[in-house]
Amino acid sequence: MRILGKKVRTYVERPKFEQVISFYEKLHNTSSELRFDIHEGCINVAIVGDIMIFSGTAEALAEIRHIQATFLVDALDDFLLLLIARGGEVLRVTYNDRLGRHLWMRNPDDLVVDYLESGIW
Repeated sequence: MRILGKKVRTYVERPKFEQVISFYEKLHNTSSELRFDIHEGCINVAIVGDIMIFSGTAEALAEIRHIQATFLVDALDDFLLLLIARGGEVLRVTYNDRLGRHLWMRNPDDLVVDYLESGIW
């Protein structure tokens, strides 16, 4: 059971999306690794280095804005048991999307994390 990677999340309104992507591409000296839409196209996502950039209307972003990081893990079910045993709070039970299986947790220090088990990334 391991954390394979971590991504910090940032949220921007649509008019700033490309500008923010460009900023992080220059900062990381790389291009975005992946771009995709979630919530039926209401939210755009780009991954640049260790940053996940989410863009949409304020209303669309409101339901996910509280998530501060994404941790890529190798065994989501094992992490769920460990996190609960260590005082974590389940905010959203596991669900699947094109990236893999997700679990939203509030860690004991109040950090809100989207734990992701993925075969893509």
